[in-house]
Parts: sequence; structure tokens; C-alpha cells
Amino acid sequence: MSQQSPASLFPLPNDVTPEEAGFYESVVVPRYSSLIAQGLVAEIPSGSRSRILDVGCGTGTPSLGILRRLGDGGQVVGVDPSGAMLDVARARALGELGRHVFYKREKAEQLKFGD
Repeated sequence: MSQQSPASLFPLPNDVTPEEAGFYESVVVPRYSSLIAQGLVAEIPSGSRSRILDVGCGTGTPSLGILRRLGDGGQVVGVDPSGAMLDVARARALGELGRHVFYKREKAEQLKFGD
């Protein structure tokens, strides 16, 4: 019997609507995602000149927190399969840290980044 991947057992939609992305940003992020992101960001050395890949970046909460922690020397690439979520992430980053963050629409299991 062949083994199925978790992604095939619990498929996620390829995209969400702009309304769903707005709901996620206004309801889910403040209550859940931002708390998880704070714990992840705290593990990154402050002021590091690192380049970090944020897989499943959603509306950009972890990406922007990472950039604040890294300072001017850091860079973040955020990938997410949802164009609507990335639109929110890009809008948030533009007014804040746009020159150090790049968002790309791509599925995690199909990343085109080297090691």
C-alpha cells in the first residue's frame, strides 16, 4: 500500500478570496498568528545580516516581525500559495519595510530555492 502525503489527505485551497484574506488579517492574526510569530521571531539573533525564507507567510506577520528583528542588514522572502494573502502582505510591507522583503506566490512543496 502506498503512503499518502499529509497534503493529499488534507488538501488546502489554492487560493482564498480577498474577503477571506481580510478576515484572516483582522481576526486570526491578532488572536493567534501574531502570538506564534512572536515566539519564532524571538529565536532569531537581533541585528543579524541573515536572509530568511518564510514558508506559508500568509498576510506577512512573521516576515515583518523578522525584518524588524534583523534590522537594515536582513532580508526576507515570503512564499504562500494564496495571491489574496500575498496582496495583504505586500500592502503591509510597502509602508513599512518594503525594500527588504519579497513575496512570491508558490506552494511549499514546489519551492524553487536552493539550499
